[in-house]
Amino acid sequence: MDYAFARVSRPSGGSIEAAVGSALMLGTEPAPGNQISRTPFGCQNSTGMNPLGFPSFWCKGLVDGTSGSPWIKGAAVTGVTGGLQRGGCTQWVSYSAPFNERTAALVARAEAGGRGEAPPLAFLGC
Repeated sequence: MDYAFARVSRPSGGSIEAAVGSALMLGTEPAPGNQISRTPFGCQNSTGMNPLGFPSFWCKGLVDGTSGSPWIKGAAVTGVTGGLQRGGCTQWVSYSAPFNERTAALVARAEAGGRGEAPPLAFLGC
């Protein structure tokens, strides 16, 4: 699904957030019609949903290396660029893996110290 979560600990104990501050929280995938802001590229557009259930948005001008960059709404990460056929078949449409109840369960399991799982098979190319 093109995302992963890692557990991080400190030998002295205590939370990482207490030492460095907190960052964005995990949100859910954007519903079609939500605005996605992509600074510093200045790309902002409404989201859509492709027939396979992948959130998408149109943004011309993204360059190689932007894969994995977050889709942010308020203080939540609601998606990451990539997620469908290695990012999509056109340069101007970006996709994200769905951030849904399975994603939230994976984060909760990682935060609780649970086991990891094997990644899914790679998607076919365009």
